[in-house]
Amino acid sequence: MATGRGTVYKRCGCRDPRSKRQYGARCPQLRKRGHGAWYINLPITPTIEAPVGRLRRGGYHTRAEAQQALADVAAFDRRHPQQPVTLNQWFDHWEARIQNTLRPSSFRNYQRHLRKDLRPALGHQVLTELTPEIIRQAFDGIIRRQNRYGRPISASTVQRIVATLRPALTAAVRAGLIPENPAADLDLPRPKKVRPQVWTSALVQRWRRTGERPPVAVWTTPMTARFLQLTKHHRLQALFRLYVARGLRRSEALSLRWTDINFNRKYVSITSQLQGLDAEPLREVVPKTRASIRTVALDRDTLRALRAHRDRQAAEALEAGSCWDPTGLVFTRRSGSPLHPDNVSAEFRRLVFQHNLPPIRLHDLRHGAISLGLEANVDLKTVSDQAGHDSIVTTADIYQSVLPGAANQGAEAVADLLRKADRQLKYKTAHQVRRNEVRRNTRRAATQQRRTASSA
Repeated sequence: MATGRGTVYKRCGCRDPRSKRQYGARCPQLRKRGHGAWYINLPITPTIEAPVGRLRRGGYHTRAEAQQALADVAAFDRRHPQQPVTLNQWFDHWEARIQNTLRPSSFRNYQRHLRKDLRPALGHQVLTELTPEIIRQAFDGIIRRQNRYGRPISASTVQRIVATLRPALTAAVRAGLIPENPAADLDLPRPKKVRPQVWTSALVQRWRRTGERPPVAVWTTPMTARFLQLTKHHRLQALFRLYVARGLRRSEALSLRWTDINFNRKYVSITSQLQGLDAEPLREVVPKTRASIRTVALDRDTLRALRAHRDRQAAEALEAGSCWDPTGLVFTRRSGSPLHPDNVSAEFRRLVFQHNLPPIRLHDLRHGAISLGLEANVDLKTVSDQAGHDSIVTTADIYQSVLPGAANQGAEAVADLLRKADRQLKYKTAHQVRRNEVRRNTRRAATQQRRTASSA
């Protein structure tokens, strides 16, 4: 549909002999009759199929021909108007484009935010009429909504919704549907950085009394050891030990194959992750970052657990017979097929509840593993490399949780420095007092001798 009156103009193909570029409107011969051709330029409503938003045609011999063509096109557009693109239509198009370019978990998050938040709030809006004020008003409504637990939506969730909207509108800019991204400078409440909290005795007592729990929590070393002891005979005990002792990501451990483990040299190679959407088959994907592709050292207890798990899996394969699925994966279902990451998280929650342990998420075992490494006086660079972080800043700023033992050691170290300084100060003070006393006695004796000598 035409959105303006349009223009006609004249152009030719002459080029500058030096730069070899076309003169365009600067050609000196353009005013001559018969030189060049006439063109029309008509603004139209952009669509997904024709996102340019401008119709250009040329090759007319005279201005009159071009003006008549412009009038014909405008009249045709008025008789056959095109509907403007709505955000819902663009979201459909954008979803189809990005589905095979994102990790399954990222695409699932985008879909959820579009379905639950962005489509209801903004889907009816015309894309070309979208403004920062319209988006801000829509997010005011989103912020006032409550989540499934009856609580206000957190600032971090709002930021994730914005992180879905911005790339969608950026893609619309690149497609030529809109001139700029109206969500680029959206000012919304920023989430507070959540620090992992250790399940101290006071926190545990309050949780048992009121049910309150930290959003991100870490077990103490005795709690972690108790969990491993209680799950000693669980068929996934080796998997939980990898999470607890080596801090692997959930999907990294589930994609391990037996060929990735070197029992002689005591390491495991992380080269992929196992992910999938709810109703779609699982698939292996490249790890999050380049640093995630790494070699992780294994302790002898973890190696012993992996050998026992290998024997158990061999027995399960023998029992399944021809029904066994030879995937080569280390951690599988009893049929040999891959374990779904969500099922592993559900089993972990069941075990924590069954043994009445303070509740944490499966991913919190990774926080705890990094904290345990630091408590064991492993240097920060080694801990960061083993965790697969790009920088030690990530390890120290996001994942590090100071366990009570490490905190007490730090407190005692500071106290030792103060006690040492106090002893040195007391020694210097006592020495100074003795030295001053000796000096006074010496001066007093010398004075007495002079008096005796003068009286004699």
